[in-house]
Amino acid sequence: EEPIQVPSPFNGILYSSAGSVWVASSEADRVSRIDAASQSLQGAPIKVGDFPADLALLRGQLWVLNFGDRSLSRVDPTAVRLVGDPVGLPGELGALAAGAGRLWAIDCNRGIVYGLDPSRGAVEIRARLRAGAGLGDIAGTAGSIWVSDWASQVVLRLDPMTGKVIERIPAGDQP
Repeated sequence: EEPIQVPSPFNGILYSSAGSVWVASSEADRVSRIDAASQSLQGAPIKVGDFPADLALLRGQLWVLNFGDRSLSRVDPTAVRLVGDPVGLPGELGALAAGAGRLWAIDCNRGIVYGLDPSRGAVEIRARLRAGAGLGDIAGTAGSIWVSDWASQVVLRLDPMTGKVIERIPAGDQP
């Protein structure tokens, strides 16, 4: 099999149930769509904000976390095009997930998780999970928000309505 060429290097990758793989190419400031069945690039890469770092799907829209300019870009995954202007974000957010009707992002340097209304970038939930760096990644599944805390070697389970920690699961070295 031949490799699929996308602008590199890339930081974020996301598979959608519609059969597409989305790739965020950080230095190219582009997002590319690959058809999983044919393993081919679909259309031209889409210009988004500065240094796209992560991707999430929410309510039929692809959201791109742009680390460099602290913004969210919205992509229509059907039309494969950018929609509207980028939405400004608080902090230096480095990881993005969708769950419980919100986007969730981590300020990895300050130990804060944000529950965001993506249409406005408004913070609906702000949860300080630790003082300083140590959070790694975030996911929304099984009715909870899950955050890896590599500094404490645990995975934190958060209540999606409040952002409060409801469980600490030992996870070994740097989850």
